[in-house]
Amino acid sequence: MEYEIDVAALLLRRLRRIQGGVEIDVSPAADGSCTITDDTDTHIACEGCGRAAGNELVNLLVALAPARIVVCDLSCGQCAELSQVLLWIFEDRVSFFR
Repeated sequence: MEYEIDVAALLLRRLRRIQGGVEIDVSPAADGSCTITDDTDTHIACEGCGRAAGNELVNLLVALAPARIVVCDLSCGQCAELSQVLLWIFEDRVSFFR
């Protein structure tokens, strides 16, 4: 019998186990994709950082409640709204590199 493994769900469970004290890197790209990486080098690739996908990304980060978020913005300004929302929600826990 074959089982389908939802890799994203497994990664989210792993990230949730270590939430609270972890640093998470968020890297939006110019093509609209986004990568989330924790301090153990676990990656989650997201389809986009647009309005709907950006909301899902923010909801994920709120649920994980990381101690620190580092945004390495490679989007050439296309994810400026996402950056503003992250700054508004996470305030002093978020740093930006552009």
